[in-house]
Amino acid sequence: MRSDKNGVVKTYEWLIGESLIPKIVESQVNIKLKKFLPHFKDNERMMFLNARGLVNMQEFAEKILVLKERNVWKVVELFYKRLQKQWEGPEVPILILPLSTSKKRIGDLVNGLAFQNVMILLIDPNYSTRKLQSLVTHEYNHVVRLKHFPLDEKEATFFETCIMEGLAQFSVEELVGSEYNIDWSSIYRNKDIYNLYNKYLKNNMEVKKLSIEHEKLLYGNKHIPENFGYFIGYTIVKEFSLANNLNCDQLLKVPFEDYEAYCNSLFRNA
Repeated sequence: MRSDKNGVVKTYEWLIGESLIPKIVESQVNIKLKKFLPHFKDNERMMFLNARGLVNMQEFAEKILVLKERNVWKVVELFYKRLQKQWEGPEVPILILPLSTSKKRIGDLVNGLAFQNVMILLIDPNYSTRKLQSLVTHEYNHVVRLKHFPLDEKEATFFETCIMEGLAQFSVEELVGSEYNIDWSSIYRNKDIYNLYNKYLKNNMEVKKLSIEHEKLLYGNKHIPENFGYFIGYTIVKEFSLANNLNCDQLLKVPFEDYEAYCNSLFRNA
């Protein structure tokens, strides 16, 4: 097991003493998180993670110990080191935290967040090993991509997010299996991809990541198809890989500009 500087962090050691009072647990966890997420204000850090599925503090201690009993740290370390070697990726701290069953979608037992210098994995104790492998693969793909092509959160665009998500999904499909990727053919079966491009991507490539419009385009709403950004990103990366005979390792090193040029060519007649 690695140290708290890099590698899989022993987050189950974050709780000090015997107190399980939710407010105290939250304070202890927030203090530890500050080291890894210093760009958040103290009162926003936990809100950010709660919105993405972090378990409530009444259950935190119990669930994180269940994860420890299930050897999640060793499993994650195994997948992480394997990918790090394959992709010549950087050392980053990986935070394992329990996922709330009330906030997850049906069937989703894992969720993740990746920044350039840290990975956060939210995991339900009933996870499957392959599902966990797909999560580590997806999130670490983001980390490696950001190593090659750093992005400023304030300046990053919707198109760049689409490619990031497309690369991560393609890596899961190639290294873990297509059954662990989203079945886009069923979700978008009756959709005209050229029409979707014209309506939602063509004039929105430069939409900034921190904008509300970016979230709508990425995840969809009542007017935009579900997870549109993930779908279009995967489609572009998949087609690019076929056209250039590149695997997921090689795709990580392709500049965003090349993907954009290919996208424009792909949809030239749209």
